[in-house]
Amino acid sequence: MGIAQARIRAGFQGHSRAGMAAGLALSLLLLGGCSQLGEAGELFAEAMKPEISGQAETSGRGSGDDAAAPTGPGENEAPATEAPGAVEAQPGAAGTGTGTSETGTPGAAEAPLREIPAEIPGNGTPAPAPDAPESSGKPLPPTEPLERPEPAPEPQTPAAPAPATPEPGIPAPGPDPVQVPAAQNPAEIPAPGPQLPIVFQYHRPGDLLPNSGTGSPSAMNFAPDMRFPIATHATYMGSQVYRPGGGLGPKDKPDQCDASNFAYPWRDNFCEKRTRDTTNPFCPAKGVHLGQDIRAGDPGLCRKILRTPRAERKEIPVVAVEDGIISNIGSYTVTLRTDRNTYRYLHLNMAALAVKNNQDVKAGDLIGFLSNDFGVDKAGKPVPTTLHLHFEIRANTESFGWATAPPYPALVAAYERREKGRGEAVEAKAGAAGN
Repeated sequence: MGIAQARIRAGFQGHSRAGMAAGLALSLLLLGGCSQLGEAGELFAEAMKPEISGQAETSGRGSGDDAAAPTGPGENEAPATEAPGAVEAQPGAAGTGTGTSETGTPGAAEAPLREIPAEIPGNGTPAPAPDAPESSGKPLPPTEPLERPEPAPEPQTPAAPAPATPEPGIPAPGPDPVQVPAAQNPAEIPAPGPQLPIVFQYHRPGDLLPNSGTGSPSAMNFAPDMRFPIATHATYMGSQVYRPGGGLGPKDKPDQCDASNFAYPWRDNFCEKRTRDTTNPFCPAKGVHLGQDIRAGDPGLCRKILRTPRAERKEIPVVAVEDGIISNIGSYTVTLRTDRNTYRYLHLNMAALAVKNNQDVKAGDLIGFLSNDFGVDKAGKPVPTTLHLHFEIRANTESFGWATAPPYPALVAAYERREKGRGEAVEAKAGAAGN
């Protein structure tokens, strides 16, 4: 009992009032219940004296019997370690001190209580506490706190992974580039070529020369891929009757080779008013001109042709506008029939035709030459007209069946293809009597 008493005294003298109370309870348990209660009470009273008097202990060792108390781990006693995160030792856990007491500074933290092993009667060997595992010389595990079920974690949206830090000297990768289809890649799209130049001007379809009649309201192209009938030379469209040199032209300009006849803009003259009683479903009135008049060349060439005998006029070639067959040759007409339309050429040099009846031709083949043949009168004299080509299209139309159709829109488009340029439409000026 002497060793146990000495250790109890050492424990009481080196701890606070709370620590001594805990030591007393432990001693009662280790010494076997109430048989040692009187002696334990005396030890408790003796240990409480410094606390009551307010005197602090300056050494972890007592005097007399207290000197026998061990200052470090005893025989078969494991070195004490502090439980992680604990401030005070749990009951039954090993202490952390080495026998040195508190400094006695008011407000200082209390040192954890060392375990006091029980003495086995008869051999003096310390025995493990009840329900405790046998000592193996290793630190005892701290007493586990009462387990409480943890609340279920709330679902959280996973955070986006942090971008990797690039190695030194290597630039951080940027965002993935947008993939552009090869066909839309700007580097592979050829630059647009230059816009076709404007090579001529024209009045809109149906816009006739003032006081010459009412034009057709239709702007339909009845031959969208035909060739232009004049193979070469600059070409000008307009009335042969209401312009200089015509039967109803200005009196002060009787010359058909007047420069105004070889100038832009062009004029439509389909449905132009004439003295005959002809009718056409595309024309608002009757007694009309069913075709488009075309001049070519210039005033100088015009005069040269007029000086040339009729049979020898071969200056301005006229060609087939589509593949087809020459279906008829009249006194001043040549008819070309194709799979789609029928085309009529008037006022060619009939003595110098390059085709004959029932002859197959290809688009662009020579038919004849521009002149002013118009047949002969009863006296056998040539009927007068100006140098020009009268051109007609007879088409199987949706509204009227087979009919002579306005050729002006198709001629404008065909001339643009021939000249590899653009025509510029112009607006007619109110009251103008010119082109």
